[in-house]
Amino acid sequence: MRAVEIDGRGVMEAAMAHVVAGHPRCGVLHGHTVSLSMRIEADKLDSMGFVIDFTKVKPAMKGALAILDHQGLVVAGAMCEAVDTEGRILVHNEDEVYDLPGDEVVMLPIPAATAEALAAWAGTQIWKQIPDEDLERITYAEVTFWETPNTGATFVIRERRAEY
Repeated sequence: MRAVEIDGRGVMEAAMAHVVAGHPRCGVLHGHTVSLSMRIEADKLDSMGFVIDFTKVKPAMKGALAILDHQGLVVAGAMCEAVDTEGRILVHNEDEVYDLPGDEVVMLPIPAATAEALAAWAGTQIWKQIPDEDLERITYAEVTFWETPNTGATFVIRERRAEY
């Protein structure tokens, strides 16, 4: 078994805001500088001698972060209710209502605005962009969504084109 790791902490980052609905501390609008890391394993190397060429993975990681960068994350259909009113997004979260500019919001189909859900979302986004010839050799892959430089959640991808 061979493995590669791509650690984007401090190198590939995005600034995002979110609300973890119902959480006593994180249930208010707040932000993080987030990043991703990945571990990919394969039993066989490709014809160039790589587990996977980093140039096939890094753009997908950067693309997932670009979707979140300088955006307010809204969970579509979860505990928060988002309503588009004249280009504005009203996020209803228990007793709070946040009025956000629509062009500064990304709505994701995830169950909650947690690092765990975002790791699964990012892993799925990245996995869809890995070429088929590499997917056939990959025996294990995981992505970690880092909310801080030392706090993150990991999503393990075990099957080809895993869907969240």
